[in-house]
This record gives sequence, structure tokens and C-alpha cells, in this order.
Amino acid sequence: MHRKSPTGIFRRPACLALLVAMAGLILSSCASNPTGGSDFVLMSEEDELQLGARLHPQIIRQFGIYQDQRLQNYVNDIGQKLAAVSHRPNIRYRFTVLDDDQVNAFATPGGYIYITRGIMAYLDSEAELAAIVGHEIAHVTARHAVRQHGKSSILKTLSAVAGMLTPLQSGSVLTSYVGGALLSGFGRKAELQADGLGAEYMAKAGYDPESIIDVLRVMKQKELFEVERARQEGREAQVYHGVFATHPDNDTRLKEVVGAADKLQVRPDALVNAEAYLSRINGLVFGESRGNRVIRAHKFYDLGLGIKVTFPEGWAISNRNDEVIATSPDGNAALFFSALPIPKRVVPKTILRQQMGARNIRDSSNITIDGLPSFLAIADYSESAYGKRPVRYAFIADPKRRVGFIFAGAGRNDRRKIAADPEFIKAIFSFDRMNDADFRAARLPVISLHRADGKSSFASLAENSVIGSHAEDQLRLLNRAYPDGEPVAGKIIKEVR
Repeated sequence: MHRKSPTGIFRRPACLALLVAMAGLILSSCASNPTGGSDFVLMSEEDELQLGARLHPQIIRQFGIYQDQRLQNYVNDIGQKLAAVSHRPNIRYRFTVLDDDQVNAFATPGGYIYITRGIMAYLDSEAELAAIVGHEIAHVTARHAVRQHGKSSILKTLSAVAGMLTPLQSGSVLTSYVGGALLSGFGRKAELQADGLGAEYMAKAGYDPESIIDVLRVMKQKELFEVERARQEGREAQVYHGVFATHPDNDTRLKEVVGAADKLQVRPDALVNAEAYLSRINGLVFGESRGNRVIRAHKFYDLGLGIKVTFPEGWAISNRNDEVIATSPDGNAALFFSALPIPKRVVPKTILRQQMGARNIRDSSNITIDGLPSFLAIADYSESAYGKRPVRYAFIADPKRRVGFIFAGAGRNDRRKIAADPEFIKAIFSFDRMNDADFRAARLPVISLHRADGKSSFASLAENSVIGSHAEDQLRLLNRAYPDGEPVAGKIIKEVR
């Protein structure tokens, strides 16, 4: 139930001679690749550095910086060590851990490398972290993002000249890069090249390149779990861009490019540093919680606003861009929750129409929820996560603080009746202002390490976990025991508490 933002499209007259001339200029643009060979690119290194600098603040606004300077310094130290032995050691590299739970890492032009806290939870050693970071450095040294920019620029420029699209659109740079290849990858050939170059950088910096295989093995397991979960929830799977259809254990080409690093005479004492790495992620925030917005099991707390909502047990909760979306286990129902500023005098129907696009409002009633004036209604034809259909709305106003809260729930198969309406109503009426006990309970879920005693199973650990849905599978993935392994006595295991 995302609100639509209007976008403007301006048309310009086309000139065939100009179109042909520009196409000729574009098709003659070719630059040398620092790793060898040539690139089909449209920008100089100076332009590349400027583009990365332009993208950086936009990326930080979208994802946020993970607030742990010790961890940031640790990742930067490893990154700088790898960058120093890369094919482009003279540009300035910047390494940032993002406050995002997605399992991913990416690089933008000009040496900006980003790694999410989400992917760090699934790594087991410093060498594995070096494998991820080295892979992203390789995308920079091989200029993969620049080449992607070249291809997309051809289409954008020709379209602009042909009068189909304005060459400058708000947010187009960030959408083009972060929403495209940087998060989803550059294709099989480029990813294999990044693996090979990353392995080379690891060997030169003293790390064991075989850790790349270990990383891709756990990423493949995470992908299998995520694809199945996404299928059940009726959404698109979010997977690490470096993983392809073939399992890494059976990927002959991958083993060849990683094995090529053996020519560099990998040291017999090549660094792995498992315990050093694990000590750094002990206390790492896990899951959808971030900042003042905490999710523990099926409860959502907003510490800044001092409110809480209890969603149906077993529903997956997504915390994105000031919105919370709870999705049923089968993916056939979703409940949206958000806060917004309101004027001193507010008309709920107007808010729903203007902010949510609600139409044909029926079954409306003015009620009180947690002592606050509220409004319940159904809109027969409104935008939802499943397209236009009946939507259950609730609006709760807090006039003193000039803030309002909106719930919007819908089902995939709803036509007139809303199948999950009882669950929606229960969650809506769970809205409550937090007390002292709630503030004490609303701790950020974090990775906690201990040695297995040989008595606990992942099922028993899941019973006390704050992960919420799929807790047992999540714990197995974190501990390299997916799909059916159990804790090994004496081995360090990760829990989420």
C-alpha cells in the first residue's frame, strides 16, 4: 500500500541529424580498463569519482550508516589493505557498513564500497569478510559500474534526443545504480571476473582465497531459503548478487578463477581470523530493527514516538523507509502502518483520500483507540500491495503532538469482503502508547555468541529467540547448519537475543 508520487515527463523535438551525430560519438567512446583490455565507457576517471561522490549522500540517506565506529574502522582497515594491492591503488577508497538487514554489498563508481550489517551476520571469519569486500573492490577496478553507466547512457541519451524522456529526472542517478545492477549484479561474466580479481587481492593481502567458496556456499543456502520464503509470501526474493544458479560446490568455472590465485603462492599461514571476526559482530543488530524502530518477534516499537503495535504472530514484519508492513505467512494478506504529521484540525476521510488514494469509503465509524480519536473504514477501490481492491483503513490522531497513524490492510484475493479483516482489526486495536516496561523490553535484537553445550537444539533455541517468523531456519543459516543441522558441542554458535 505504497503511496504513488507524481512524476513529470517532458517531451523534446527530435532531430535526425543530431541523433545520428550523437550515436556516432557514443559508439566511438572506448577507454582502457586498468585490469587489462578495453572498456566501452562514456566517462573519464575524474567523472567517475564525481559520480561516486554524488551518489554517496543519497545512498546514506536511503540506507543509513550503522552506528558502530569500531566495526566501521575494522571493515575500513580490511578494505584499505585489499585496495592497496588492487589494480587501482591510487584512487581513494571509502568503506561503509550500512544499517540495513538485506544480505548484500555493492560498489559505486570511484571507490565507494558498501556492505550491509545484514550480510555480516552470516559471515564467520575475517577472510570471508575480505572475500566480500575484495569482490566489490574488483567491481571498481574492472569498472563494471562505469560500463553499466555507458550502456544505460546510450539508451537515455538517444531517448532524450528522440523526445521520449527528459535527460534529467529527480532521483534518476540513484535509481539507475542502486535500484539496478549494483544490487542485482552485473551478470555472470562480470561477477566471475570480480571473484577472480578479488581472490587475487586476497592472496596478495595475505588472506585465504578459498574463503570465497565458503561465502558463496552460505549465500547459496540463504538464497534457497529466501526464494522459498518469498514464494510463500508472494513477493520478490532479495538475494546476494554474487550468487548464480549453480551451487558453488559444483561450479567448475568459479573454482578455476578462485584457484588461479594459487599462482600467487598463497602463504601457508594465510589469514582466516575466525575468532577475531566473531568478536567484532558479537552485539551486531540483527533483523529489521533500526534506530528508534524496534521489532521483537511480532511486536513493533517506535521509541521516538513512544508507541507500539502487536502484529499477528507468525507474520513477517518489514521495516522500510518510515513504513512497517506485516505480511501473512502465505503472502496473501498485508498490513501497512505509518506515521505522518497532521494539522491541528484534521478530517480523517480527507487524510485517507489525499495520502492513501482511498475511494468509495464505506462502513466508517468514529471510535477511540488508546484514548485517541480514531476512524475506521473500508475503501472499496484503493491502492494496495496487490493492486486496487478493498482496503481496511484505520486513522488514529494524536492532536497534541500533531501526528497521525495510518493502518491499511488488504488481501491478494479480496474482492468485496476482506478475508484477513479480523487480524487487521486486532492489530489496529493493539495500538498503544509505551510504558516504562515497554521501553525496557524494546531492546534492539542483537547477535549473541556462546559455546554450544551439546544439549540444546536449534528448535529449542528458536523458542527463546526474538527473531519471530522462521526463527529455527534463520538460526541454522546463521550457524552454517541449514537445512537440518544441529549445534555441535564446544563450537561457538550465534543466537539472536
